[in-house]
Amino acid sequence: MNKYAIKDWSRADFFELCAWFGEHWSEQFPAFSLWTCKWRPEDLIPGLSDLDPRVICDEIGPADWVRLDEVAYRTHLQITIARPEWARKLEHTPGVCSTKAEVLDEALFQPEMRNWDFYWGDREFFNQIKALIQNRTWGAIDEYYFLTKRFVPWWTPYNREIDPPVNIPANILPKYALHSRAMHYFVPCVKAALAIINRDSVTGKRESLYRWLQYYPKEPVLHEVAHMLDVHYEVPWLEDKQEWYAFEERLWQFIQKITPEVLRAVSIVDLGDDLSMENLRRELKHVQGQPMMTLYNGVRFSRIRRGRWMFYLNPPDHFDAKHVCYSETKWLAGTFTTPIFDSYAQIKWGEKGLPLQEILARMTTALIDESEAKIIRQVFAAAAGRPTVSDARQRLTQAAEVYSDYYLILERMLADARQTSAA
Repeated sequence: MNKYAIKDWSRADFFELCAWFGEHWSEQFPAFSLWTCKWRPEDLIPGLSDLDPRVICDEIGPADWVRLDEVAYRTHLQITIARPEWARKLEHTPGVCSTKAEVLDEALFQPEMRNWDFYWGDREFFNQIKALIQNRTWGAIDEYYFLTKRFVPWWTPYNREIDPPVNIPANILPKYALHSRAMHYFVPCVKAALAIINRDSVTGKRESLYRWLQYYPKEPVLHEVAHMLDVHYEVPWLEDKQEWYAFEERLWQFIQKITPEVLRAVSIVDLGDDLSMENLRRELKHVQGQPMMTLYNGVRFSRIRRGRWMFYLNPPDHFDAKHVCYSETKWLAGTFTTPIFDSYAQIKWGEKGLPLQEILARMTTALIDESEAKIIRQVFAAAAGRPTVSDARQRLTQAAEVYSDYYLILERMLADARQTSAA
């Protein structure tokens, strides 16, 4: 018997799971319309991949999202208890939550939508999304996203500490080591590189890998990664750490090999004659991101976030929530607090870097009252300082106590910012 085999889990289970959520959510929340996920189905590796869904609803308001947040928590807990073998792909509740109007709104366009594929729900509307993307001219917002969110962060030798295995069966931990290097590090980086070079983006991870094989048909490491995916990482050196390290070096060498092509394709900054990653990083620091996108991102990721935290704070016995709690504390600081309020201040008053106390003073009476300012301070306090694995639960508990009310404030800020921008 193959000791690395995955029991009772196939790629079809991803679709079974999406259908289960779709039916249960739509029954309890009729405005729920579409369940998309990042990447194509062939990119989901049984036993190793988590489900990364995005939710689209009809035109609903903030109070409705709070109700859906509770549905998300309860249903996620229910299916995780019922199917403990699916703990890995049930690592988290959905992230992005949008209305149909927001998805089609050019002012709120998110380049990440280029990575979405259909999994359950309103197929006709999903086709509208794909048509929007296909008919949309590649622009600076796309290049900025693939450079700053996908290519530059991954342009580094593999970090062996950044991707701990979460709820991975013990017998396939060696496979996860290779999966992390191939599909969480290498392919996202070269996929972003391909998008920047071609000024267009394919949807899937494997799709991008095969496209690179068209350009470099004799490149050994591309064939190596493709073969690993085909055989579910069952290579002769699966448990040899020295071979893992040699493999990650081969991946890094190919990333460096294609880097000059990426640098030549960059258009949102002028690199002059210095086509180096050091110069690209320097110049990107001077590029003004879009405050509205930062604000909207914080809102759409917040809509059912408390439900995720409640699941992590009250997980089934078999679900290891230690590392995911820690990951969420980084989201608190990096997405849900200072960036949102700094972006709002830039849109509202044209000022960057205002202290929180000054922002709250300007917002008080006009947009919030003193009790709401207190709620904001509590969430910021949970995000303050450098989080650790040991204090993550306490931080999430502190934020979760008031996060539904905090989220409603964020929606008000988004509406006010959009009104200000339109004026």
